[in-house]
Amino acid sequence: MKFTDKQTIENSLRQWRWCAETGEEKWEWPEWEKYGEIESGCFFCEQVDECEDCIYYKEFGFCLKDDSPLDKWFRARKENTKKKYAALIVEQIKEL
Repeated sequence: MKFTDKQTIENSLRQWRWCAETGEEKWEWPEWEKYGEIESGCFFCEQVDECEDCIYYKEFGFCLKDDSPLDKWFRARKENTKKKYAALIVEQIKEL
């Protein structure tokens, strides 16, 4: 399923705000049912075929680079830490 830039940003914000509020894994987001299979559980990945074409990548670089908010979120084990990094991801997405 392809999305416009606006849809990608809006969907990503909803997903990551939920993660920031709950501390849950992004795959647990209750809205996934609406969208079906999404590449890597990421609306940005779903939108493009190559990272270099991604609107997030163009602004911030590779999302999983060492010490990026997403990398730190993936490595976090405590709920509060996951919430913290999810909130940082939200702030980045809001800049797009």
